[in-house]
Amino acid sequence: MTTWTEAALSRTWRALADEENSEWRLMTLHSHPSVTLLAGRSHPGNQQAVVVVFPREARGRRDRLPLGEGFDIVEPVLPEAFASGQAVALVRRPSGSEDMFATLAVDTLRTIDKVAEQPSHAIFKSFIERVKDWQDFMSNKRLKPLSPDMQVGLMGELIVLEHLAGCLERFDLALSAWLGPLRAAQDFHINGAAIEVKSSVSRKGFPATINSIDQLDSDMVPLFLAALRFNVAETGSSLVEVVGRLRLAAEEANVSRQFEALLFSSRYFDEHEQGYGRLLDLEEGRCWQVDDHFPRLARTDLANAIFAAKYKMNLDAVDIPSIAMRDMLTLIGAVSNES
Repeated sequence: MTTWTEAALSRTWRALADEENSEWRLMTLHSHPSVTLLAGRSHPGNQQAVVVVFPREARGRRDRLPLGEGFDIVEPVLPEAFASGQAVALVRRPSGSEDMFATLAVDTLRTIDKVAEQPSHAIFKSFIERVKDWQDFMSNKRLKPLSPDMQVGLMGELIVLEHLAGCLERFDLALSAWLGPLRAAQDFHINGAAIEVKSSVSRKGFPATINSIDQLDSDMVPLFLAALRFNVAETGSSLVEVVGRLRLAAEEANVSRQFEALLFSSRYFDEHEQGYGRLLDLEEGRCWQVDDHFPRLARTDLANAIFAAKYKMNLDAVDIPSIAMRDMLTLIGAVSNES
């Protein structure tokens, strides 16, 4: 599978920039058997774009392109060298954030990679569904600040990111593993392994919502669930303080744009930070490897008619031994046994 990054895609867009050009400027990123992925500059406008070329039969008669929200979705007329099928382009609007559009584009490319072996009509459907997800997000992105529970959830992911960066001694590598804001099934993917993070301030049990069957039933091996319990106290760190620490680390690693885009995707905006001053102290972090001994819904245990599920569990009731976060990171290869 191709490793897509915002930085590499931005370099390609810069190489294609030409204010005077009178047609689309394109570069092939990757060709799958059924679809071709292109980076481009739009005509007119010279705006950054990602173009997906499908076979003409991929799109059914009733398949309509969603309306643009934060970015445009168009059917461009491509130069003859690239016009091998039906093209659909995502194009940044002049008012749109370049960093956010790069994140959107990379996530879309990854989505297509994951389903590239399926029939072309299924790839087209997955592509459109992902675009609709992003448009829904873009249309609601600034309406409300994060709820208290969402603040705790983001705090947990950021603490794990901080620990992972410390173990790897590479903030950029840790940041590339943080896929939770991009709506991956799990919050972190690294070395073929996955980590799902659940956080709580509850003193009575540890409630956790499992948002899909895939979250704890994945092909990623090993798969871990990390449960972080925070204490609301007069000491500790606020969400604003943790974001500030990580912004400094991102700046030192020259990945500030990528970090800010992920904060954006997490719906963290500085304009709401006056409501994020609650101090949270990490009281405990327990990690479990999710295997056949861990309580969960697994597809092999469900009837074929069940294709989606969301459920809640009490992690305090899990009666198998847990391990510390550093031990978990060692098992996924983020910490050497000698360190």
